[in-house]
Amino acid sequence: MRVALKIVKQRRKRLRSLIRAEGFVTIAEVCARLGVSEATARRDLAAVAARRQITRMRGAGVANRTFVLRRRGSVKGSRTVVPVEPDGNSQGSEWSSPVPLRTTLRDIAERTGFAKTTVSLSLRNSPKIPEATRRVVREAANELGYRPDPALARIAEHRWRAKASQPGSTVAFITTMQPVAEDSPDSQAIAGARNRAEELGYGFEHFRLERYSNAARLGSVLFHRGIRGVIVGHILQEGFCEEFPWDRFSAVGCNTGRLRPPVNVIVPDVAHAAIRAWRHALDRGYRRIGVALIDGNQPALEFDRMCAAFHCQSLLPPDVPRVPILQVQPGDEDGFLEWLRRHDPGAVVGSDSVFFSWMRKAGLRVPGDVGFISLASAPATKSEAKIDGIECSMEMMGRAAFEQLEILVRTNQIGVPSRPFAMMVESSWIPGDTLGESPARTAGLEKGNIGAIFAGPG
Repeated sequence: MRVALKIVKQRRKRLRSLIRAEGFVTIAEVCARLGVSEATARRDLAAVAARRQITRMRGAGVANRTFVLRRRGSVKGSRTVVPVEPDGNSQGSEWSSPVPLRTTLRDIAERTGFAKTTVSLSLRNSPKIPEATRRVVREAANELGYRPDPALARIAEHRWRAKASQPGSTVAFITTMQPVAEDSPDSQAIAGARNRAEELGYGFEHFRLERYSNAARLGSVLFHRGIRGVIVGHILQEGFCEEFPWDRFSAVGCNTGRLRPPVNVIVPDVAHAAIRAWRHALDRGYRRIGVALIDGNQPALEFDRMCAAFHCQSLLPPDVPRVPILQVQPGDEDGFLEWLRRHDPGAVVGSDSVFFSWMRKAGLRVPGDVGFISLASAPATKSEAKIDGIECSMEMMGRAAFEQLEILVRTNQIGVPSRPFAMMVESSWIPGDTLGESPARTAGLEKGNIGAIFAGPG
């Protein structure tokens, strides 16, 4: 028995020496040079490769650090390997440029002297590893040409999510001074983020900023509770962006207000929504289309809506009069009705459904006297009128915000990014009963009856 084992060890030692000398040896060459059967040659190659002393390939063995080459003009999909000279040139001119074998974490560990676990955490930018160590590992990885394996990354992602119930995997959703009604935008976004967090095995908590003395105090509470991921919703408190300790968290904004956080944000694509609403009005035969906006707490979104309105007006034929774009303060019903009476639009595209209520209150038939499209519509309940309009799915935005945050948490991306991005979520059209067909669809330009209605009898 001992003699047999000794023979096997000697044969495999000869095999290692042969491959290191030749660089590349096929199964047939192993059989011929060592005088063994094909089955024995395959077993020996597998055994030596298992000890990481060579690289095993289909039908051959390769010395470590040898390069894989493709023959020019060979059959598609075929591949072979030849030894590479120290100067980097392959033997023979019929071979193309070499492609190095994949660099592994073990290679980086050997280069830096750190453990594989340290290398892995450093490449994932883990705060558990000192910055100096992470920098050394990243530099070594770049020098060796390390690239993550996508297949292994998917396996690691599955393992990460399987452990998501452990401490430190709870995320926070921060809002302030918002209605607690179930149909408020923040409530819908919170529900979407909460549902997605539960699907992926994370904990979820909602925090109200006004319950804490300031943003810094809230950040301290979150940090000491082990929370590392934060979604920032509609924030109206001055100084929040400057006071909140962003460098402690992975953070994403969701439908943020005028105080936009310095992180990646998820927002509705309001410009596309306004253009889509305008096209629906044109399809119904309207030409005198007015756009009414409320000067609220989201100036960036209102600016996008106004730019989209100007774009739509620029596409009208020259003989079609443009209705001036209206921007009113919240609650300015009189200002809106005065604009409506003076310019007499055939249809109104409004940033809020409150314009519909003001027109109905003034005695206008909607549709009939004027058509209406809301840019902030929602599915109607049994007690509400069905308003034609655009629905910005806040629940979908909440889900998208959590998915983006989960990537940041999993990859240890903490703090303010050098160049934050905005992800825009497309809205959907909700058909209703407030637009109707233009009364002048077959007679050219429509001229509404709004002026006569406001003038009253006599």
